[in-house]
Amino acid sequence: MSKVKENEKLFYLDEYIITTDCKGKIIAVNKPDSVDKADKIINRYLKSTKKLIDDRIKEYVELNIDIANKFKSLMGKYPFPIEWKMDGIKPPSGQCTDKTLKICFFLYKIYGLMPHRIAPSSEEGWFIYYINANNNQRTLSIEVYNENMETVVLVNENKRIIYVNEIEDLDFKGVIEIYENGNI
Repeated sequence: MSKVKENEKLFYLDEYIITTDCKGKIIAVNKPDSVDKADKIINRYLKSTKKLIDDRIKEYVELNIDIANKFKSLMGKYPFPIEWKMDGIKPPSGQCTDKTLKICFFLYKIYGLMPHRIAPSSEEGWFIYYINANNNQRTLSIEVYNENMETVVLVNENKRIIYVNEIEDLDFKGVIEIYENGNI
């Protein structure tokens, strides 16, 4: 029996082992000489499936690590200015950084948005900046503040504010519609 591929299913029916594709079409029928041989075929299938799942998990984790590194790299491009520290402005807290990364992951995974810039904010937190791929005159700015972990969004078009609001949790749907389409 050949290696089981993604979307294939294995069934044991009477003395036959039947492999089907994702639509249920039979792609292989094996009639092993013995129960031992049937067990070997089934075990091989289970190992193949486990490997496929393990490979998928590995790809998913590697993708997330790559994306996390990209976000952290963006954060590292703009260090916290010493002048701000001297003026008593606090750098982003660990909790604020965690929330900022969570927002970046969410917007990347759900909407495919990659920030153009992630930088410390003079308002004590993080500033996340996106440029619309279809209209580079439209931007989305997000500020995550140290205090109370508040999140404020602002959509600009041609340097004119078209939307500003506070966001609860990860409720970005309406904001993203405005950012993508420019309609309120």
